[in-house]
Amino acid sequence: MNNRWVRRPSGLWTPEGIYSPVRFLQGTPSRRLGMLRTKAGVSSEVGAGVGSKAAANPANIAFVQSRYGGSDYWEVSVAYLSNVTAGSLLVAVVATTADVTLTVTCDSGAHTFTALTRLYDANIGTSQVFYYPNHGAGAVTVVALSSAGATLYLEVYEFSGIATTSPVNVVDYEVAISDQTPPITPHKDITTTVADTLLFTAVMDIGNNCGTYSDGSLISNSSCPVAGFGTGYQIVSTSGAKEVGLNCDASDLFHVTAVAFKAP
Repeated sequence: MNNRWVRRPSGLWTPEGIYSPVRFLQGTPSRRLGMLRTKAGVSSEVGAGVGSKAAANPANIAFVQSRYGGSDYWEVSVAYLSNVTAGSLLVAVVATTADVTLTVTCDSGAHTFTALTRLYDANIGTSQVFYYPNHGAGAVTVVALSSAGATLYLEVYEFSGIATTSPVNVVDYEVAISDQTPPITPHKDITTTVADTLLFTAVMDIGNNCGTYSDGSLISNSSCPVAGFGTGYQIVSTSGAKEVGLNCDASDLFHVTAVAFKAP
């Protein structure tokens, strides 16, 4: 059957007898933008988000495991309790009261960790952070070696979701700084240049308990395996200025290493 086309009051031409002003005029402007005109003349609704760029998924940075060990000799070794996952970032922190040179390896010496700056002061001792990105899956034992006999403390971490090459976004240090009271919070201000980072810090002092890591007002995981040696981390999704440090229970001098590891 051939329909006669007529001009409606709205100015729209439609087949006679099937015009509904409600059909063409109802809905909010955004609703109408979600309607698709087909070749057959039928309007159908487009699914939300179809044809548009999806929002980026947040980075999947995550803590996996950590462990601590100590030794009164030239070296100390710590084995992860569980097999590490392929692609993980391994972080090692070594502290000692002696003035020594440190190296960190794993896999029976087959792989050497990258060393960040060694911090030393005669009133405190030596602390240093090391990292190894993109490790393969399997059992891993980390070994810290010193250039002379010393009491060594070693703590190791595994994190997933970190860039497998050039994972460091920014790093900075404070050597033998006095506490910033109140509260007693030795910290280092760093400015990250990318979103989605793992903020990691290591603090060393002589004899005080360090714990409760903070990024400004954010409180996260921390570890104080022995008095005067503390580590902690915070996973953040924004870039910019960050206050990285640990709260300690007494005033003194401190070493602080602050490093931001980035997502891929």
